Amino acid sequence: MKALIEKYLKYLSVERNASKHTITSYQNDLESFLTFTAETEQESAEDIDVTCITRLTIRLWLGELSEQGLAKSSIARKVAALRSFFKYCFKRGYIDKNPAHLLVVPKDRSITPKNGNKRRY
Repeated sequence: MKALIEKYLKYLSVERNASKHTITSYQNDLESFLTFTAETEQESAEDIDVTCITRLTIRLWLGELSEQGLAKSSIARKVAALRSFFKYCFKRGYIDKNPAHLLVVPKDRSITPKNGNKRRY
């Protein structure tokens, strides 16, 4: 999976012309997910096979992030990174089923006051 992450990051840079900030953020998010998966599976990060990742693995990681107190906006970005990575893997035939396909992005709770300006709580 580590090699696929590197290919994906190169794809973001070359074909999608993503900013360095986006690439760095996605790299950190994907490496964090890979580390979590390796610890959960009690394997080294190099031995994790992308075809073995399930929706449950992803949901467990997101639950862990939530328990750590990460902001919903940070978790939403991590979900976006995973969805994009697994979509890339699926479209290129590295996986037969996209485990991140129907992931729900956590929403910030916002209230629209009478004056129309949104405030987040």
